[in-house]
Formats: sequence, C-alpha cells, structure tokens
Amino acid sequence: MIYPHIDVEALFDEMVRQYPSACVLTDKIPHPDFLNADFIFHHEKVVAELKRIEADNLRSPANQKKINDAIDNFFHDGKIKTKDITEENWRSVPTELQEIFYDITTNSIVNHVKKANQQIKETKVRLQLHDYKGVLIIVNDGVEAYPPSVFMHAVFRLLMKRFSGITFFIFVTANIFAVTREHPMPIQIWFGLDMEKDGKMDKAFCNHLHAAWKGIISRKTGIPSFNVEMNDVEGFWKAKNIKV
Repeated sequence: MIYPHIDVEALFDEMVRQYPSACVLTDKIPHPDFLNADFIFHHEKVVAELKRIEADNLRSPANQKKINDAIDNFFHDGKIKTKDITEENWRSVPTELQEIFYDITTNSIVNHVKKANQQIKETKVRLQLHDYKGVLIIVNDGVEAYPPSVFMHAVFRLLMKRFSGITFFIFVTANIFAVTREHPMPIQIWFGLDMEKDGKMDKAFCNHLHAAWKGIISRKTGIPSFNVEMNDVEGFWKAKNIKV
C-alpha cells in the first residue's frame, strides 16, 4: 500500500495549535527579530524546535573518499582485519573508526542540531523562559540511508558532548517506516531520550505529544496508528528502514 505523504511541519503546527497551553511561536510573534524556536509548551515549561532531515550526503564522492581513506589507514595499521565493513561485522569495528564514520556521514544532522540549540537558547533568553527545558524534535523525513539506531546515536553523541540548550530529544520517523525483529510489520518510530542535563523531564510530555501526533496523522492521512512498545533493545538497534 502507498501511504499519503506526511507534511511534517504543517501537521506539527496544527497539532501544537490544538495542544493545551501550547503555541506556535510565530503565531504570537509573526516576525521575530531573533533566532526563534518553533513551539512553546507552557504547562510543561518546554521550548521546542522541530528539525527535519530529508537528505543525506552519505554517498557523496567526497564522503566516500574520506570513508575509504579511513578504512585503508586502519587496515594498514592492523586495527581491522578486513576492509569490507558490513552490518554483520559493524560491532567488531574499533570504536575510534566508528566515530570517524559518524563524523563523516552525519554532517546534515550536526548542522540541524547546532541551529536548534541556538534557536532554543535564544528563545529562552529573549522571552525570559529561563526555567523552561529545551527539547529537540528531530524527524527522519524519508532518508533511508540512516537506520533508526544510527540516526539516534548520531544525535545522542552530539548532545552528550555539546549543545547545552537541548536537554531532551524526540526522534520521529515520517514518510519512512521501520521493521524490527520485535515488530516485523512496518512501524513509524517515536522515541524520547532524556539527556538529564537539567534534571529529569516528565515522560508524560513525550507520551502526550506522541498521542496527539498519532491522532492527527491518522485523521489527516489515514495512516493507521499503533501503540508500539520497544522491549527488544537489541532488535531495535538492528532495525531497518523501508518505504511502503
């Protein structure tokens, strides 16, 4: 079955307008003179920014050369036994080389996270929302090259090292589905992760927002919504993207 295209930004705006004590910031300030975040959730004290990743540079000639050069160097130094890096032997690849791969292939994610961090921090300062938490909602909008685990790890490693304005992130898939060992039927992923940089965040916010998102997706596109629990952690890390 071919599902309708999800207009992520338009539907998120519509969802937030219907969410209690929340607003699309540009509805209140049509032409902000600062680098603004997208949404404010006053009840939960959250400033949130939505970012969509709809293209990747994974297979660009420049990136492929960097990857091949890194593999050649590690092979020459005896740190890996084969130059053929696959999903099956990925776990045996030295962490140092894995980190190099992530640095090379996730530039588009880095740029989006960096800007979101600036937008959240500036919004909190300009609107004097100093005690609000910063939430990044990052959406894989149809990029097959990044499996869910790679996408999430790329964001997580960035937020662990840098970008103090973001204390919680929500990973969402749209216009692409995933299959896991636990869920062989196509599913869309919504997964929240607390960086605990500013105390723990109430998980109810992530759950309520997810319920609102599933509801509007179902109403507007007819794509069925399911309550999916991820209990098989190893299976999730081996999840694959598919388009249906």
